[in-house]
Amino acid sequence: MTASPATEIDYGSTLPRIGPQTLPERHLADVIEAFSKRLGYEPMMPWQYHAAANVTALGDKRTTAGERRFSTIEGAVIVSRQNGKTDFAERRALAGLFMGQLVLHTAHNLALPLETFEKLVDRFQQMLPPDSYTLHRRTGREGISAIGGGKYRIRAPKRSGSTMRGGATDLIIIDEYREFDTDDLVEAAKPRMLARDNPQILYLSNAGGIEAQPLRAMRGRAIAGDDSLCWLEWSGDDTASLDDPVALRMANPGIGYILNMDVLAANRKSMAESAYRTEHLCQFIDAATDLAYPLDQWRAGAITEDPDPVRPTVAVDTDPVRRVAVAVAAYPTGDDGMFHVGTIGAWSEPLDDKEIANDVVDLCRNLGTNDLILDPYTSAGIAEQVGLRLNVQRVTRQNIITAGAATFDIISSERLTHLATDELLDAHIAASNRMPTADGGWRITRRGAEPIPGAVAATLALWSAALDKPVPVIY
Repeated sequence: MTASPATEIDYGSTLPRIGPQTLPERHLADVIEAFSKRLGYEPMMPWQYHAAANVTALGDKRTTAGERRFSTIEGAVIVSRQNGKTDFAERRALAGLFMGQLVLHTAHNLALPLETFEKLVDRFQQMLPPDSYTLHRRTGREGISAIGGGKYRIRAPKRSGSTMRGGATDLIIIDEYREFDTDDLVEAAKPRMLARDNPQILYLSNAGGIEAQPLRAMRGRAIAGDDSLCWLEWSGDDTASLDDPVALRMANPGIGYILNMDVLAANRKSMAESAYRTEHLCQFIDAATDLAYPLDQWRAGAITEDPDPVRPTVAVDTDPVRRVAVAVAAYPTGDDGMFHVGTIGAWSEPLDDKEIANDVVDLCRNLGTNDLILDPYTSAGIAEQVGLRLNVQRVTRQNIITAGAATFDIISSERLTHLATDELLDAHIAASNRMPTADGGWRITRRGAEPIPGAVAATLALWSAALDKPVPVIY
C-alpha cells in the first residue's frame, strides 16, 4: 500500500491517500459508467472512477465461461461523509444487476439500502420501459429483477447475521461498515459466494472510532499488504490540523463537485473535535471517542417485547435543522430501579409542527399520560401547537445537563431495557457525543452529521421518569 500527496488546488483529491495510485490495465469502470448513463446518471466524479476501476480490476484468472475474474474478492472504499459513497453504491449495484448478477445490499440498519432501492426505483420508472424489470416491495426484502436474470435485493441486518444465510450472491454491498462491532454478518454472508464464478464484497464507509473493530482490522490487513483486498482510503494525514486545507481535500474528494469548503468550515464550528476528525477528515483516531453513553451496556438492554407501561413520560425532540422529529416514552418497570424506553413516533422532513403536535397528543392519551417534556430551543413550535391539551414541561439547558448524567447512570448500571428492533433509537444513541460545559459537566450533542433527536428525547424522558413523583391517589 502506498500514500500520495494531494496535488489538487481547487478540487478534492482524485487519488486516495492510502491505496492504488494508478488505474489498472483492465477494469469495469467504463461498463459501470455506461450502465449509469443509461439510467440518467451524470458522469462519475474523478475519485469515483478511480475507485470503480480499482475495485473492479480484472486479473488473469478466468471464470468457467472464460471471462476474467476480479483481481480481489474484497473491495473497500473509505471516504468522508457526503462525498458520493451512496451514489457509488447505486452505480455498482446497477452494473451488477444489468450484468445478470445477484446483488445483495445491506448496512447496520435498513435505512441506507432502502434509500438506495427507492432511488433506483425512481430511475427505472423514469428511464426504462415497464416490461424490462420487476419491482419487489415486500418489507425488508425489497428488490428489482431485470431481464437477463440480474437481481438487486436489500436485507435488514441482524447481529447474528442470520438474514445473510442461505441463497447465492455474486455481489454483496455493505454500507457504513464502521457501524459494525462484530464480523458476524460478514462471516454469515461469505458462504453465499462459494458457488459463484466471480464474486465480490464491496465495503463502503468513512473512518471509524476505536469501537469500529472490524473496519480497523480490515484496514490493518490492507496496510500489511493483503493482496486479496483492494483498500482505497481518502483521508487526511493523522497529524493534520482540523483546518489543514490539504488534509480536507485529501479526505473530501467531492470538493468542487458536490461539496465546498464553506460547508466544512461551518461544521468545524459546530462539531466536537473527535467527530469532525472522523466524519470530515476521515481519520482513524486511536483515542476512545467521547460517546455520550456506553454502547455495550445500552445494547445489553435489548429485549424482544415492550413491558406494560406504568406512569409513562413522553418526550419529543426535533433536529435543529428540522430533518426529523422523534417522540419517546420512558417508564419504570418495577421496584428495582429498572426502566424501559422506546420510540413511539417519528416524523421526517418537511416537518409540520401542527401535525406532530396532534400526533403527540394522541400518542400521550393512548399511553394514559398528559405529561410531555421537550426542549423549547428545538421544539417550541410543537409546544405552541399542543397548547393546553397536555401538561408541557419546557426544559432548561441545566435540565439537559442533569438529564444526561442521570441517563448515563441508568445505562451504565444496566438498569434500562429497550426493543432490539428499535433501530432508530439505537442509531441516535450511537451517534451521540458529549459536549463539555463551562462548569465542568457535559451535555448530549451529535457526533457528526447524523441527527440525534431520538437520543435527546430518550434522555429527557428517562430523567423525568426517574424523578421521585407523588403517585396520584384515587378516592
